[in-house]
Order: sequence, then structure tokens, then C-alpha cells
Amino acid sequence: MTQSICEQVIQAVMTTLTPVAVAAKATLIRSPTDPLSREQTPALLVFIDGETILESTNNVVKRTLNVTLVAVARATGAGVTTARNEADALLVAAHAALYESTALKAVAGYKNLPVEMSTDETVRKQEAICLSLQKNYQLTYMTRRNSISTPA
Repeated sequence: MTQSICEQVIQAVMTTLTPVAVAAKATLIRSPTDPLSREQTPALLVFIDGETILESTNNVVKRTLNVTLVAVARATGAGVTTARNEADALLVAAHAALYESTALKAVAGYKNLPVEMSTDETVRKQEAICLSLQKNYQLTYMTRRNSISTPA
């Protein structure tokens, strides 16, 4: 069965990020629906934030797919700096991999969204800390008007 170009782009992102997650001993999850367990961290989460049609001319449709990467790390007590460094290193490695990915370049253009990296720290019982850093991307690709699985 033929995959849509959108799904091919998402699969290229996941394929590109898999070695990054393996090297960092992190879990790679696409659009998680359940909260992460302690055992699943560190983690690299990939969220698909939506697809938009930019323009449509003749038989060609230019589309964008917004993707958010979230690097998650946990620490206890005074390990906040360690968790921050671990999440940052994971996000930096993921960014570099996406930028250099020939698999992704084969199916989509790549652009950083003009959003600053955001940080979220959650303090829980016994000073357990979950820290996440996120980065947003916009991936552009083209399809035929009458087929979302045919590249233009």
C-alpha cells in the first residue's frame, strides 16, 4: 500500500532520529498519548503539530508539516543541571541529524520555525525533576492535487 508523502516525511524524521536516540540511550516516541514513565527517560518525543497547504497552482500543492521535538530528562535533588545538560545534548544531536539527513532531504524541505527553545521543569515529591526542552520545525513538501501519495 502506498504511503502519503506526509507519512513518508514523518517516517524519514523517525528514521533520522533513531540513531540519535540509540546513541544517547534514549527512548524515541512518536506522538505519545500516555505520560512517560521514569524508565522511559531520557526520551526524544516527536509531535506532529499539523499540516497546512501553502499554495496550490495547476496540479501541484505545496504543503507544510509542523513538527515539534521534545527532549526529556529526569534528575533528583541537585541533578537539575545534569538533566538540563542531558536534554540539551539530546536536542542538539537531534537537530544536527535532521539538518544533515539525506532521507529527509529526499522528501521534504527543512526550516526552523522562528520560535525560541522552551524549557519546562516539573518538581515532584522527593525533589524528582523532569526537565524538557523543545524545538519546532516546519517541513515543506509538494504533492499532486489529485494524489497525496504522488510527489510533485
